[in-house]
Amino acid sequence: MHTRDGAATVYHSSKPRILMYAAGALFFIAIGVKLFQTGEASAMFVGLLAAFFFLTYLAVTLALLVRRSPELVITPTGFTHHRRGSLAWAEIDRIRVQEVGGHRFLEVLLHDPDAYLTRTSLVKRVLGHANRGIGYSPVTISTRTVRASLHEVAEAMRRHHPALPIEA
Repeated sequence: MHTRDGAATVYHSSKPRILMYAAGALFFIAIGVKLFQTGEASAMFVGLLAAFFFLTYLAVTLALLVRRSPELVITPTGFTHHRRGSLAWAEIDRIRVQEVGGHRFLEVLLHDPDAYLTRTSLVKRVLGHANRGIGYSPVTISTRTVRASLHEVAEAMRRHHPALPIEA
């Protein structure tokens, strides 16, 4: 579900979905702790890695619960995503719907990916380069944690920028 604020389409996080992901993280943290408690070196190592990874994931997920700002705002000039930053429509070549492992997302193909990466934070640069390394744009948008479907977000983008090519 989205709201219209003047000329913007605003998407907020879905608290129930975020809580579901937090519960999943807690489950995997518990598995990691159990593996660590086995006393076997390889199981302890895997358990420690799992616990660390899912504790980090849990912290990020819980931060989404308390964040008051929208997750995604789409306007006639571009969009702002809470993790990806702001992009103007002029920077975007096209949007492509992608699917990996049953998870669908929007891949935002840029005219100049290096210009985007240059102006982002170190974490976004590392993640963006990782995406490029596996053949994707440095900018992808998931709708797993918003109150809207992938189709609704793509249509909102098209409403705000009718010339935007969207490949299904």
